[in-house]
Amino acid sequence: MLPADFSALSVLATDAATQSVGVAFAASLLLSVFVGQRRVRRRRTSGNRHDARTGKSDVSRELLVPVVQNDPDHIERATVINRVSQLAVADDWLTLSRQISHWENELASTPGGMRKHELGIETCLAGLQSLLDEMPRDNIDQIVLAEAEVERFVVRQRQSPTDHVLAVLAARAHMIVGASCRADFWPEDQHKPAWRRMALHYVEAETILEPFDPLSFMSPLVAEACYHLAMGLPDGGKRLRPAFEDWIDLDPS
Repeated sequence: MLPADFSALSVLATDAATQSVGVAFAASLLLSVFVGQRRVRRRRTSGNRHDARTGKSDVSRELLVPVVQNDPDHIERATVINRVSQLAVADDWLTLSRQISHWENELASTPGGMRKHELGIETCLAGLQSLLDEMPRDNIDQIVLAEAEVERFVVRQRQSPTDHVLAVLAARAHMIVGASCRADFWPEDQHKPAWRRMALHYVEAETILEPFDPLSFMSPLVAEACYHLAMGLPDGGKRLRPAFEDWIDLDPS
């Protein structure tokens, strides 16, 4: 029988799925974090079970080491993922944006050195990335479901056109799909339309980022997005170094 808190999350994920694919992705992510935490707790509990005949534990030695079980970096990452996932499930993207912006302004990191604002962006885009990873690759038109998810990020950004975090999310969503359109990921007869699709998404990402200068906004997230953008544009070779220098200036780590 499922525990009450897990059942509640399951209902939340199901309800979200009936509303939009994007929210369902966030709910699935929250569920995966919850399941992972339960597995850790079960492993800790199982560490107390011993084989009566041999006196040995039935779990691996690594799971019995306290520093692994209570790794501060793992705990902090889970906290960030939980916070972002809960706001995404609630469709509260303005609060989510403010939270990521706060982490960015503080250059807050997990104990292992992972920037919380970068982890927040990755968490928001995790559902889209999973969709692309799992989709068939027989025809480039199969990417339309992912493109529909990109459009949701774009709509949110248009509703708050001065929000640089939402702009980064929309641009990065375009770039994730664009990167998946690289010709060598598709059958030979799909190469030309795949290249065209890739170019379109990178141009759209460029248009979104154009009003946001990294130094004016003092935003490592914008600088990072411009760096990724340069890697997908025909003239990216000239853009790459300046974009990287801006990123380093804003976040020396």
